[in-house]
Amino acid sequence: MSSGEGMRFSADAARVLSEIRKVSKAQRDLERQIFRTSQAADAGSKEAIDGLQKQFQQSANLLNKKEELKRKLDDLRGAAKATYGGMADLLGPTALLGAMQRIIASQVEFNRQLAESARLADEQNRKFQVQALQGDEAFQRTLTTQLAPAAQFAGVPLATAKQVATELVSQGVAADQNLGSVVQEVLAASVASNQGAGEAPVEVAKSITGFLRSQGRDLNAANVRSVAAPSVSLFQGTAFQLSDLTRLSSIGQLLANRDMTQEDIFAAIGTAKQAATLPIEKATTSTKTIVSLLASAKSDDMKTDLLSKIGLKPEDVDFSGEDFSTVFKRLRGGVDSLRNPADRAPILTKLFGLENVAAGEALLGNIDMFEELKRVQGDTITDSTSII
Repeated sequence: MSSGEGMRFSADAARVLSEIRKVSKAQRDLERQIFRTSQAADAGSKEAIDGLQKQFQQSANLLNKKEELKRKLDDLRGAAKATYGGMADLLGPTALLGAMQRIIASQVEFNRQLAESARLADEQNRKFQVQALQGDEAFQRTLTTQLAPAAQFAGVPLATAKQVATELVSQGVAADQNLGSVVQEVLAASVASNQGAGEAPVEVAKSITGFLRSQGRDLNAANVRSVAAPSVSLFQGTAFQLSDLTRLSSIGQLLANRDMTQEDIFAAIGTAKQAATLPIEKATTSTKTIVSLLASAKSDDMKTDLLSKIGLKPEDVDFSGEDFSTVFKRLRGGVDSLRNPADRAPILTKLFGLENVAAGEALLGNIDMFEELKRVQGDTITDSTSII
């Protein structure tokens, strides 16, 4: 059984066990009700006699439900025999689930270590490459030819441009004829940043490449500009620096397998920051958390129930098939439809979490601002050949 199959088994088994526990609890509650109703029926209450018949039918339905769930669990245990052999028969459902979870955890840890080993090997290889290029006189002459225009354009010493180039190569940028254009974009971003004389170019190189790598994007001039240009424009006049992109790298995970773009996330962070007057880090953390909570609502009974109260299903707001704007328009329509306005705050607090509700309210109430901030980013990338 593969790790993926095991995880599916674990989720299915946990779900069936949870349903069995719920049915068992419902049976116990119904038994207490039947006892009280029987006492009333013995006293001659016709209403109690009618109620008792209904309760007996409910009890029969619960028993059938429990038998159905037990059959599902037996099917799951049968599927596990291929991996566990006779052990599947010896283990009870809870023990079997625990065994599966421990093995899956071991597989996950093994995969994590494997990925970390690959990352360290890649990092070491890039360092060797940088060292080799530093001793390659022909490459250094070519590099000087490439970097001189970029350094002049940005008004920085050639030595600074070379430091940026070295950092970019160490981060995985190809050491080819396009390196100069990537350096130029980094230098331009550094000069255009909103910290007076600009940020240290090497730090900007680290932050932008780190941000791109977090999303699995190519390290080329176009992608560097696609991050730097909207960042400089969107966060102008704030304490945000391009080096802060390092702290935003985790949002790259939000873009995977969801119908969202970098522009969506930046615009959402900008909206939360401006409309709720939140610090940039708080706006970022809350936006990331809100997206994650909505995207995973399907596996959370409480959130599924909350969404149903405003006429929505988890699939309506999981960013799969709908973009950021659509999700928040649906949420706004749902909360605006509540008959009792007093229900709004409790629902949103439970849906987003108390610490994120300010950002959530800002996004719900300022969709026009979100769309304008998204448009500004698109204009910046489309209309500019350089960000300075």
